[in-house]
Amino acid sequence: MSVHVKIGYDEAVNAKKEILFVEKDLLEAIKHIRLYNRLRKIEFSLKNKIKKDFLALNNLIASLESSLPKKDINALGGDSLIAQKEALKQAKNRLSTKLLLRAREIEDNSTNLSLERELKEIHEKLARLG
Repeated sequence: MSVHVKIGYDEAVNAKKEILFVEKDLLEAIKHIRLYNRLRKIEFSLKNKIKKDFLALNNLIASLESSLPKKDINALGGDSLIAQKEALKQAKNRLSTKLLLRAREIEDNSTNLSLERELKEIHEKLARLG
């Protein structure tokens, strides 16, 4: 036994519109999730690079400290150490700025053309339906 329900033309068009809006929202969500995953991969690789660089820097500092004579640092140029610390902070800020710019570039130049194409098709269908 099957049940048949009669749906008017306006109801069918509205149902079709609602389905298209849901499809559009799902595609947008997929697009954002994929972008998030790409950004997380970039963040992870940059964090690993920073970690390796800091380890190398710590090793270098330790070797320098062991090779330098033990005297008053301020008398021997403590200002240059402060300047080096400030330079490290600036380098860290530049790196974080580069990461943000790269993330924005990825977002702007999304390589996921199939999602864009599908979204465009949905917009065209919605425009045709009124």
